[in-house]
Amino acid sequence: MGARITSQILVDSVLTDIRAAQRRLAETQKILSTGRRINTPADDPVGTARALGFRTAISTVEQFMSNIDDAKAFAGESEASLRVVIDILHRARELTLSGATGTLNQDQRDIIAREIDELLETLVDQANTKYSDRYLFAGTRTRIAPFETSVDPVSGEITAVSYVGNSERFSVQVSAGVTAAVNEPGDRLFQSVQDTFQTFIGIRDDLRAGDTDSLSNVRIGEIDAVMTQVLDGTALFGARMNRLDLFGQRLEDQVLSFRTQLSETEEADLAETVVTLNSRQNAFEAALSAGARVLQPSLLDFLA
Repeated sequence: MGARITSQILVDSVLTDIRAAQRRLAETQKILSTGRRINTPADDPVGTARALGFRTAISTVEQFMSNIDDAKAFAGESEASLRVVIDILHRARELTLSGATGTLNQDQRDIIAREIDELLETLVDQANTKYSDRYLFAGTRTRIAPFETSVDPVSGEITAVSYVGNSERFSVQVSAGVTAAVNEPGDRLFQSVQDTFQTFIGIRDDLRAGDTDSLSNVRIGEIDAVMTQVLDGTALFGARMNRLDLFGQRLEDQVLSFRTQLSETEEADLAETVVTLNSRQNAFEAALSAGARVLQPSLLDFLA
């Protein structure tokens, strides 16, 4: 009886060794196939916790980066729209100077007035520009057109432009506890120092009235004030995009750092893993070979 117990213990021991060698080999094969040394939390509980922290940090930073991309696009569209406005203002100034000269007859001034009226309509269109279903210059009321026009029922021409947005700015979060302003309300861009639309209406009406004194002494000064007002807004958006770029570059560096640390935590050293795999393959084969010799039935087994 004792011989049988001893033999069974030996068999169990050999099988345990073989299974252990097989398990270690399988673990190494999985590491090699996945390229990761942590495939389940049990592989390295501490490393798993660190990896989870890095993933959370990456997700948070990527959300900040998405905020910045959207903000840059919004600010960039705003700046581009204002640059179109600047071109309109340059043309309006040229026409105003031309209309103020005493060499033109009234028919010629009427033609200039029609072009000023067309520029006014284009100006309103630019002030009501949208980006991704949001109006650029409406303050925080981005779902409504910020500027409404009053139109003469007979001529169909614009007689007044009113602002129906609000004077609030909105911001996006660009880092932990840090926000950056994105928009600029239209009343500040087009009607703060000088009412841009009323200036165009005044130029048009002065041209039709043949009022060259007003064109020379009033309207040129008004359009210069409008130009300064819009240029200041353009510079403001440029500065905001530069600030957003700086935040974006810092966040890219952070993501790269977090991804590097995550890789170091989770990923396997492939060269080391191959060496380990060969070693464990040899150990497994040796365990099988030794087990085969031990488990072969002998004459004593039968006698027992």
